[in-house]
Amino acid sequence: MQATPTPGPGVFGHAGGIVDNTIVYCDGVAIEAHENRRRDFVAVNNCYRGIIDEEDSRRIDWRVVDAHPGLPRYRMAAAGVGSMNGVVFVGGSNNPYNYSGIGYNGEPSEPETDAMLFDVSSGEWQLITVDGVATMDHRGLVSFGGALMTIGGMEPGQAVSNRVYRYVP
Repeated sequence: MQATPTPGPGVFGHAGGIVDNTIVYCDGVAIEAHENRRRDFVAVNNCYRGIIDEEDSRRIDWRVVDAHPGLPRYRMAAAGVGSMNGVVFVGGSNNPYNYSGIGYNGEPSEPETDAMLFDVSSGEWQLITVDGVATMDHRGLVSFGGALMTIGGMEPGQAVSNRVYRYVP
């Protein structure tokens, strides 16, 4: 069943996570259609926080929150991490790209090396250092044993990986 729609534009390649009854998601790419030329894929620098109704999870009270530090990112890994009281976002690229890792602008995309935490209590962003390889092209992040983990994705130089990455904040 349909839950409350998000307030922003439709996007793909965004990332987010849930802590308790709070969902946070950011960024992605929107499609701009044009009448006389090819469509554009435009990075979106928007972040939203939703409070999920505990009696009816289809009801979400969405609010715009401040964008995270830096440029918008495409295909970050993200997860809600209860022990950190927030949603952690890792990697991704500030240059949206096609399956090849080459940006829609024709330039090679490279992964970002840092991570960010959105604290659900304070509503503040924190840059966090992680001990791990820079990666992009993710669909998820898992919190396990005090670490954060992703599987596969792309490393620098558009190298597709079969590795399991462990990030320790």
